[in-house]
Amino acid sequence: MPRIRLIIGRQPNQSVDASLQPMVGPVYHKKKIECQIEKYPHLRHVLLYEYNHGVNARQASININAIYGDGFVSERSAQTWFNKFRNLNFDLGDAPRSGRPVETDEDQLKALFEDDAHQTVLGNAQ
Repeated sequence: MPRIRLIIGRQPNQSVDASLQPMVGPVYHKKKIECQIEKYPHLRHVLLYEYNHGVNARQASININAIYGDGFVSERSAQTWFNKFRNLNFDLGDAPRSGRPVETDEDQLKALFEDDAHQTVLGNAQ
C-alpha cells in the first residue's frame, strides 16, 4: 500500500497509510477549531494550563482565541481567572450565587398538564 506524506503542524516527516487518509484529512490547515463542548468548564482548565506555563492573561487570551476563534475568551475574563490563581484560588467551579433556588417538580408539573390539557399557564401558576 502506498504511503502518503502528511504534514501535521511542524512535523513534516510523519506519514500516514492511504487507508487512514479519509480519517486524517489530506493536509493540515491552520483553521479555527469549532467548539463542540460546553465552553466554560473547559475554558477554565485551559486558562489554568496557560497560567501554569507562566503566560500572562493577555497572551493566554490571544493563544486561546487563535485556536478556538475570536471572542472565545475575553482578555478581561482571562485577567479575572489569573487574579484568582495568583491568590491561590484554584477552584474551577462556579461560585455560589444568591437568590431563591428553583423549586419546581418537573414530574408534578407534567402530570398537571397531562390530567387537564385545557388548563392555562396562569391557572397552573396559581
